[in-house]
Amino acid sequence: MVFFIKLNQNTKTILAVIFLMPLFFLLLAFCGWYLFFENAFINKLLAEKGSLIVIDSTVDYCLSAVLVFLPGLFFVPFSAYFKIKGLEDHKVAQFFNKIMVGVCLVSLASLFFGPLALTQYWETKAEEAGYTRCPSMTLLINRIHYTAWMQDIYYCDDPSVARILGRGSHQEVEEVNQYIRRQNRE
Repeated sequence: MVFFIKLNQNTKTILAVIFLMPLFFLLLAFCGWYLFFENAFINKLLAEKGSLIVIDSTVDYCLSAVLVFLPGLFFVPFSAYFKIKGLEDHKVAQFFNKIMVGVCLVSLASLFFGPLALTQYWETKAEEAGYTRCPSMTLLINRIHYTAWMQDIYYCDDPSVARILGRGSHQEVEEVNQYIRRQNRE
């Protein structure tokens, strides 16, 4: 037998806020952490002049996710406040809703255009540092959102590099850079 608890509308609203806010904070924290460390890794490789850089365009969706969830951090509690206080038809509530609609539309647009802009930024930075993009069917052929950039285009067709670089992880990138350093010494 299932027991249902009768809750009034205000209690339901408060419970929704209590459950949604930690979710928003967790998603923001994860996306911020992932974006920060992935960009720090690419910056480190550019500074060290490593032979290989892997640009992961899925990371760029994290910034867009942050921009999408950030309005939620403001929208959920304020809309709950207006609902609980019975101020849904108040001028301030209507103005707030209009502002939030605009912010949500901008953040949704950033979901589509943000990754393109960030990927273009990293690709331009790689080109300025002297890297060349490997042809699409040479390295990371099973990874749609990953692109490999080499300083020496010869290594794009090297079977040893392709064997080491399976998924494009940070560890594999470091192994490929060490392999190329050893090859250059010999």
